[in-house]
Amino acid sequence: MFYDEIYPPKIVSVTIEKDGDDVAQIFVDRLRQKVKDIYDFIKEQEKKFKHVKNLKDFDREVYETATTCHICNKPFKSEDKQSKRSLSSNE
Repeated sequence: MFYDEIYPPKIVSVTIEKDGDDVAQIFVDRLRQKVKDIYDFIKEQEKKFKHVKNLKDFDREVYETATTCHICNKPFKSEDKQSKRSLSSNE
């Protein structure tokens, strides 16, 4: 999954270091920090792609201007450009 690359899954354990440690509070504090990290990441991505007003239009533009197959990275032949058929397809 995409998010596993950003936040690899890992087991988290909390050891009580002294009497009176509130393990539940430590867990909640760490969870809040993770939520903040995710929020910051999303905001950073929004800034990076703020010029893209409509993703459908952006995708269409990328599709229409493609000169290579997005799967095999081979250039389209002139007859392929019309249909954008992958050179790696079996058709």
